Amino acid sequence: MATATVDSDMPTYEQARMDRSLRLWGAEAQQLLRDGHVCLLGATSTGCEILKNLVLPGLGHFTIVDPKPVTKRDLGNNFFLEQSDLGANRAVVNARVLAELNPASKGYGVAESFGPLLTNSSWFEERKVRLVIASGELNTNDLVQLGKTLQGKDISIVHAKVTGQIGIIRVQADDQYIVHAVPSKDLVVEDFRALTPFPALKAFIERYNPQDPTLTVKEYAHLPWFVVINWAARAWRAEKGYAADRMPQKYERVEGAPAVHSFVGAHLLQVRRGRGRR
Repeated sequence: MATATVDSDMPTYEQARMDRSLRLWGAEAQQLLRDGHVCLLGATSTGCEILKNLVLPGLGHFTIVDPKPVTKRDLGNNFFLEQSDLGANRAVVNARVLAELNPASKGYGVAESFGPLLTNSSWFEERKVRLVIASGELNTNDLVQLGKTLQGKDISIVHAKVTGQIGIIRVQADDQYIVHAVPSKDLVVEDFRALTPFPALKAFIERYNPQDPTLTVKEYAHLPWFVVINWAARAWRAEKGYAADRMPQKYERVEGAPAVHSFVGAHLLQVRRGRGRR
């Protein structure tokens, strides 16, 4: 299987190691994760498990703040702790073990109370923290204070607590503006010109053939949909011997599947197989 190619300062060996993540959410999201810094307040088993699921796919930095020592109770519910860790600081031990899961991830353990941090946004900003995981060690008053402190700072908070088989998650994040344009019922769109392009659009489509073996994975993934549909329609017409402007007009079938649904999918599958993708 081919390795995804990305345009970033990420080393080639790291690209190969994070290949599955790159294919899942793309190079831009992977770079954001790599540059990210997450802070865990309270080294509970739930909080450490959340961190583990961020460290493995490539989180760049994380900090754990906890003043408490490892107890026998911690050994029973925290997968990462061992008998030899008894008495050691929870933040330091968990940071060391979690960092071992991914050499590219840098972990820091702070053996101090997180109480003063609840009113100190500068501490998080100086370390460029983008996400705070508030464990079950924080009570409601702590969460309210932390929320007020980080409000408007572009630092999100996730509060996660588990008791037996019952869990709770609370999220605080700054406003996210999403534009979703819904056309009027009176507006009828007759043609997107994807299959009958005007000259400038046709010239654009000609520049990007999905079957071009020189396209990188990133370039292929970002091909506009009308380019893919146009080239797939050409392949379908060529196979059927239809005219250049012919499109399915009824419930036609190709190899047992509706033509209007299958000709694009079949074409893309053939292209991906030819390029070594799965």
